[in-house]
Amino acid sequence: MFSAFQYILYFLKKEDRHSLQSPFAFKMYDGLRNHLKIVRYPEIEKIRTAFLKDPTEIQVTDYGAGSKKVPHAKRKVKEVAQYSNSPIKYNLLYQYFLKQTPAQNALELGTGLGINSAYLAAEVKNKLITIEADKAICQLAASHLEKLKNVEVVCEEIDHVLPFIASKFTSLDFLLIDANHTYEATIKYFNILLPFLHETSIVIVGDIYWSKGMKKAWEKIKGHSKVRMTFDFFECGVVFFKKDLQKEHYILTY
Repeated sequence: MFSAFQYILYFLKKEDRHSLQSPFAFKMYDGLRNHLKIVRYPEIEKIRTAFLKDPTEIQVTDYGAGSKKVPHAKRKVKEVAQYSNSPIKYNLLYQYFLKQTPAQNALELGTGLGINSAYLAAEVKNKLITIEADKAICQLAASHLEKLKNVEVVCEEIDHVLPFIASKFTSLDFLLIDANHTYEATIKYFNILLPFLHETSIVIVGDIYWSKGMKKAWEKIKGHSKVRMTFDFFECGVVFFKKDLQKEHYILTY
């Protein structure tokens, strides 16, 4: 009910590109629309399709807020693929914003089945590290991601390994937070990684209207003194740090 009401508010407030006064925001948003039209990765979509057809049952351990759509612990792989994978338009969105950074190093919190990871890896120049707490899901992701030389898959609880993983970076160009959908965890992860972010880094927070707690976390991040601009696409929020930007927050059609 909370998410449905928030979507109504989003629908009423969202803007298109003609409403954007900032040249930076217009260029970013227009580039996203073009990226969505022209970029395709059939080899990654074959992996998604295989997962969507896989009837194998696995034992899943939910961390954080858990699953709203598949509450039972024993799930078919195709159920995980159906309800946990981001749609292709969001895979492409994450990839596009990664490309707007130097794209040397990226970190993904919440690997899932690794479809997002594969899209990100296609554009990461040095290394993508992706962390997934659930061992069964992580092993499925690793089964295809391990073929990519620029991806490191970590099958551990994020809280246990994040400080160590963060120490591997001197700087972090792109961060996707899409795990443990609670206020406390989201803010904790953001604060741990903030010292590694720089002016041209981009952070994306998934499921910003999942719950009251996630909305609160999104508002907290928007208000941070180092955050200069944000895009709200309802399913996720995008955070920019460029110091020469006027502090603005856009709710955008996607």
